[in-house]
Amino acid sequence: MLFERINASGLGLAIGSICNAHVRNITFRDIRMHHTVKGIYTKFRTNAAPPLIGLIEDVTYENIYIEEPEQWPIWIGPAQQSDDVEFWRGHPCSLCWPQFEMRKIGFCDCGTVDDQYYRNILLKNITIVRPSYPVGIVLGSENTIENIHFEDVKVVDPKYTDSHLSTWFKEHGGLKQYFACSGIKNNTATCKNCDPVPSCFRDVSDGHGDDDHDGKEDIGSAQRLANQSTYRYEESDGCACSANPDYSFV
Repeated sequence: MLFERINASGLGLAIGSICNAHVRNITFRDIRMHHTVKGIYTKFRTNAAPPLIGLIEDVTYENIYIEEPEQWPIWIGPAQQSDDVEFWRGHPCSLCWPQFEMRKIGFCDCGTVDDQYYRNILLKNITIVRPSYPVGIVLGSENTIENIHFEDVKVVDPKYTDSHLSTWFKEHGGLKQYFACSGIKNNTATCKNCDPVPSCFRDVSDGHGDDDHDGKEDIGSAQRLANQSTYRYEESDGCACSANPDYSFV
């Protein structure tokens, strides 16, 4: 499925939220986002119940210009939403996170979801101009994000304000950072010509990519791996569910 040559805003170029579904082969390209809330947004909303799993794979975001986003320019992880009248409680990530963390209020956390996987995700030529939040998050449970590659993903002129939140971000690493980064499987997250580089990614820019000193660039996650497994889909509790007995994700 292809989405291209679009002027977009709102809660982002979103995939999800999904629970036990299998979503694949999605491309967003040549898109301008002016004063959007979020920019790139992929999300899972609940834990799966094995052998059912959730999987988002073979996704490309290319040539995206995000101008003055109000929140997170890039969010790859759990859904930041609530399904409760107590709207501050995250399902799984609170809408109040990290603002209430800033105020040391303990019930607004951001949890990950088990048995939900990202695989073969490419962000290329992404420009983020004057963000008022940090660049974003890449957040998963242990070993649930595999083969993710950022190329020419850059932040220009972060916009600090006089707000308490902006001051708090500035004191905790600034806006030119990824606020959270975890869940990468087997060191398969890479970044080329990025500013900044996510903390859980390997920098494979010129002069940075030969970690094992063999004279070859170490770009494992830039390659798309063919998925030969089969999936079974069924309806359960309003979610499209998939069981995959032939592929191990761990």
